[in-house]
Amino acid sequence: MSNLTPMQRLVLKACRAQPEAIDDDAVLQATVWLMEGWSDQRSLLENLRALPRAESLSRRRRELVGLGILEPSDEANAKRHEAFVNELERHSSVNVRELHKNQQEALFRLSSMRTMDPQ
Repeated sequence: MSNLTPMQRLVLKACRAQPEAIDDDAVLQATVWLMEGWSDQRSLLENLRALPRAESLSRRRRELVGLGILEPSDEANAKRHEAFVNELERHSSVNVRELHKNQQEALFRLSSMRTMDPQ
């Protein structure tokens, strides 16, 4: 775990403090922002400029899941899988629901790997 970036370590700390953050970006964002010094004494803009962006937090969480350090709940995995199938069917000629379950899982894993690619 010493190979983790500072942002990955921050997200991991937040997920350990608030396990629901593994499945919910809003919980992750709120947890990190409170840990990192959200202040009601500052304006919204000042807080947003001082704290990590929500997209970065979500991306780092996905990286930690991809590395096997964090494990989303079965319910979260099922929702992500369903969203993936819906998007794939909407934007391609592939009817994923007609594929064998192993083929569906392989496609889902491939798509997850692509979102982990830093390029």
